[in-house]
Amino acid sequence: MRSPFARRALRAGLWSLLGWFVSTPAAAVGSVYTYQGLLEDDGAAVSSYDFEVYLFGQASGGAALAGPFAFDDVALDQGRFLLQIDPGPAVFDGADRWMELRVRRGAETGGYTQLLPRQRVFATPYAQHAGDADFAAQVGPGSVGTLELADGAVTGTKVDSATVQRRVTGACAVGAAITAVMADGQVSCAAIPAPAAGAWALGGNAGTDPALHFLGTTDAAALELRVQNLRALRLQPAGGTLNVTAGYATNGGTPGLAGVTVAGGGEAANPNVAGGNFATVSGGRGNQAGGTLSVVAGGHSNRALAAHGSIGGGTGNSAAGAQGTIAGGAANLAAGIDSSVGGGYGNSARGVASVVPGGNGNCAGGNYSYAAGTFATVRPAADPGEGSCAGLAAYPGGNGDVGSFAWADAQGTKLITTGSNQFLVRAAGGVWFGTDSAPSFPAGRFINTSTGAHLTTGGSWTNNSDRRAKDGLAPVDPADVLAGVLALPIYGWHYRVEDERRRHLGPTAQDFHAAFGLNGDDDTAIATIDADGVALAAIQGMHAQFAARVKRLEGENTALRRELQALGERLAALEHAAPAR
Repeated sequence: MRSPFARRALRAGLWSLLGWFVSTPAAAVGSVYTYQGLLEDDGAAVSSYDFEVYLFGQASGGAALAGPFAFDDVALDQGRFLLQIDPGPAVFDGADRWMELRVRRGAETGGYTQLLPRQRVFATPYAQHAGDADFAAQVGPGSVGTLELADGAVTGTKVDSATVQRRVTGACAVGAAITAVMADGQVSCAAIPAPAAGAWALGGNAGTDPALHFLGTTDAAALELRVQNLRALRLQPAGGTLNVTAGYATNGGTPGLAGVTVAGGGEAANPNVAGGNFATVSGGRGNQAGGTLSVVAGGHSNRALAAHGSIGGGTGNSAAGAQGTIAGGAANLAAGIDSSVGGGYGNSARGVASVVPGGNGNCAGGNYSYAAGTFATVRPAADPGEGSCAGLAAYPGGNGDVGSFAWADAQGTKLITTGSNQFLVRAAGGVWFGTDSAPSFPAGRFINTSTGAHLTTGGSWTNNSDRRAKDGLAPVDPADVLAGVLALPIYGWHYRVEDERRRHLGPTAQDFHAAFGLNGDDDTAIATIDADGVALAAIQGMHAQFAARVKRLEGENTALRRELQALGERLAALEHAAPAR
């Protein structure tokens, strides 16, 4: 659609720029100037128009320096109009300026029509600077200081580049670097050269020889790597070896030690510390490897204080005995030489080579002792005053209850040994020895074939003797068994490992095996179920012999009674006949 202003014309030069600025020394003139023109609209009778005004630094093209300045519903007097324009003082800095007008009818709301050509702004608007000249005439040399200058008043064009370095405005392309900065702010650039021979490139190097190329020092000074300006790794020469400290900046080793390693972890209030020669803390926080060759792998607040001690993790554990080991858990103590705690809570292994595999509150106090479960206690030699071995009613002398084994269920009370080399088990639900934790019932030809022997809650040893678990059933002759028992040598004796006052009674396994052929090829042991079976068979054989003898004696007794009765009857008859004679 053709614009209604397609043939519109602006009479330039009639009043191309009417108006001027009057300035006095007392006050600066403003930046407002007046533009008056004549607008013809093909003879159309339009009472008002909308104007937009732009200022440019050139006659055509380029970007606007100021504007748009909008004037809506400007009334025309026979085509004449008057605009008062205020672009601000920064626009008129002495350079040439052109004004561009755009117009539309006042009743319209669409776009504006540009009027060509742009109108050059002549000198009249620059009269605003006359006041400045009058002011400048009154300013003496050296009377303008920093306070009298407005911010930004001195621009780049006013700077003497021979005396003052202008602001850097240039830039270099990627892969180039600035080699010089000119007085006017421009820069000289040059391509970044390849790394010099022997230098390490950020992107890595190729063809290196570890014997010749390395990062590090060649003297006795320590080497540090930092992150966020905090030490992250320190390599310190020490006595022919190297101390390595990594992790939080406060981690470290005791001065004067050699071969210590702190691999990481730690925090400001809980640093990791290696306090023994060749000691290691792998991580965690607040851990201490205080013994020679001691190790703390991680966790929190663990202490491996003796030589060769080791803690795997957990919290609050202490390996206080040489070669003491704690795998984890919390508040555990391995105080004996070569002692070990597997885990759990509040356990103590105080005897030499003593063991607590886990659980709660167990005490392996005697040398070579074992305690497991809950509150199982093998007495130590003396009251340690702390931990699960403390507060017992009595303590044995020497090395505690040496070689004793204690396992306690979860009844919550202590199970305490009373001597050395004991095997104590407290199990409220009974003790079972077999192929499973309960009698097993395998599928197939057998039914209910339990394979375990167990100790009942009341303390009775019970062998498995289920008929359905047995094969090769064959009758035996009790008389033969009895004969074997009667011929079996029975001795009084004691085990060689026991005190000679602890006497026992019974046959040797060799004699028992020779007499009855039981227990396979093993002639060194007697199964209790076999001894019981032999005894029962012998009782049956004895009963059979006794019953036969009783029967024979009863028959003989009956005959004797008959004979005695006959004799009585004959005697009575003789006594009756005697008076008659």
